[in-house]
Amino acid sequence: MKNNAYLIFTKATIGTMFILIKEMVKISPLKVELNPADFIRYAKSKANLRISESFREKIQRHAKVISVKEAISFRSQDLKESAYDSEIIGDLDIKPVKFNDALGAILSLVVKQPWGEKGDLHDDGHANLFYVEINGFTFVTRLFRDFVNKYWYLDDWEPDRIGAWYAGPRVFSRH
Repeated sequence: MKNNAYLIFTKATIGTMFILIKEMVKISPLKVELNPADFIRYAKSKANLRISESFREKIQRHAKVISVKEAISFRSQDLKESAYDSEIIGDLDIKPVKFNDALGAILSLVVKQPWGEKGDLHDDGHANLFYVEINGFTFVTRLFRDFVNKYWYLDDWEPDRIGAWYAGPRVFSRH
């Protein structure tokens, strides 16, 4: 058992989705504070993280100084059935994470497993989902490990825009 996670392993039915509540994840503080341009460079060099153009624009337009000053907890849940974003948000009682908090948490998690090491993130091609809020607007952030090119990839879109998620993604939300 890792010293930074508390495993729960309970099965639950919430609404129409069968999920496995997997763990409470403690996000470690980052030892750096990054402005948006530095965040993008740091993500690529230290975390092996590539960022889509649309998400990069959001970072440059809306992010402030990015850091995790103290350890924070996230709930991590794996979807066992297909579900739309609106079902995930409603059935799992997801509260969108503030943009800067999400950026800090994502970077802190990826830095711990930049080359696909085992850890809190799915590293098997399944998505890691964060529901993020900027100025009252919620969007989906997907983080996944690209096996072919051997890096992490981060992108975003409006909820329910691309259809339902198949079983498998891990959903992170503030605890």
